[in-house]
Amino acid sequence: TAQPTASAQTFCNAATAADLTATVTGTGIKCYTALTGGSALLSTDALSNGTYYVTQTISGCESPRLAVAVTVNTTAQPTASAQTFCNAATAADLTATVTGTGIKCYTAATGGSALLSTDALSNGTYYVTQTISGCESPRLAVTVTVNTTAQPTASAQTFCNAATAADLTATVTGTGIKCYATVTGGSVLLSTDALSNGTYYVTQTISGCESPRLAVVVTVNTTAQPTASAQTFCNAATAADLTATVTGTGIKCYSAATGGSVLLSTDALSNGTYYVTQTISGCESPRLAVAVTVNVVGAPTGSSTQAISVAVPSDATIEDLTATGTGSVVWYPTAADALAGTNAIPAGTQLTNGTVYYAVQTVGGCRGTSYLAVTATVTLGVNDFALSNLKLYPNPVADILNVENGQTISTIEVYSIAGQRVMVKAVDAMSASIDMSSLAGGTYLVKVVADDSVKAIKVIKK
Repeated sequence: TAQPTASAQTFCNAATAADLTATVTGTGIKCYTALTGGSALLSTDALSNGTYYVTQTISGCESPRLAVAVTVNTTAQPTASAQTFCNAATAADLTATVTGTGIKCYTAATGGSALLSTDALSNGTYYVTQTISGCESPRLAVTVTVNTTAQPTASAQTFCNAATAADLTATVTGTGIKCYATVTGGSVLLSTDALSNGTYYVTQTISGCESPRLAVVVTVNTTAQPTASAQTFCNAATAADLTATVTGTGIKCYSAATGGSVLLSTDALSNGTYYVTQTISGCESPRLAVAVTVNVVGAPTGSSTQAISVAVPSDATIEDLTATGTGSVVWYPTAADALAGTNAIPAGTQLTNGTVYYAVQTVGGCRGTSYLAVTATVTLGVNDFALSNLKLYPNPVADILNVENGQTISTIEVYSIAGQRVMVKAVDAMSASIDMSSLAGGTYLVKVVADDSVKAIKVIKK
């Protein structure tokens, strides 16, 4: 009986007598560990590196034995430790140290198919192998834990004028939130990164695992500044006096460009810059700078007692009283009238000896809130020779009024019929000219002072 035919055979990790193959023309092969003698191996007997001998049987006659070289390549397992993943993982995420080709992953210690790289992992034990020289190693058990971190909770958020990533709020059970501009990928926003209208994504971290991203709708409402110009007040003003054009609710006023508290409506203003805002849909606008000027007008200055020397009582008029101010001066009969600005004394009003008169000045459109009190002392019988040759012409006058006198004229003052001084000129000569072209038509009193004498003459301005 002819021998079967067979070549040298290589196996991976383990093999049995049943794994030996040969080409036979008779019945199944038998396998021996020696060229002669001994018993045939059982099909389950393990093979090792060496030479085995096979026969075939034809018509009840067993053939001579054929030597077959056997190699059993043992592939070591890869090395790997228990592995923990955050929220999700696939077979491709499993790592192991291999000396051959890439690992394969199984769900069972034996049998079954290798997992695809995209197959999801869950908590449990998986089995990995490596392949060397075409031989896949025994499977190595690897414990896998997939920690699922819940998203934080957060609702849509609205901000006024500006916001940064640090302003986003969320309820977390782990560590602080991280903020992203995209649902996947991208870098964490810096706390100082500005937000705009749109959707942002926040996460929390528990046990080192960052949660899936939660979408948060963000709205940044921009409120325009009110409009306002520089403002000027007389003597005193409060925050309530500041005006601005607003499209929202009433203005708020601050003393600084940033920070600080809103001024109360009764807080006094002073010269400087204040800052106003308006509020629309609950959002206060950026602050607008408003320059504020508070013109404080004091009382005019002068002697509290003034002596008027005249030849006859009627020559002593209100124009003879002197009060020096930086604006126009008006005289009043009482302190109450002076403070209220009522019952101004008309030009040409005769002075009464021993009577107190009250002067108030107006500067830059602001009327003073205090007065100069002057007691008039009228003395009769004083020589009026200094103004004996006084001439004023032409009268009525259209523009230039000429004034001449026999003695040196010191000053010329022009008053309206209401008693307001409208012009003053220092002369120190016996003649002078006054240009009245800028005055409105009407009656004026021209007061001429020469030496110790004073005289007021009515002049008609055409």
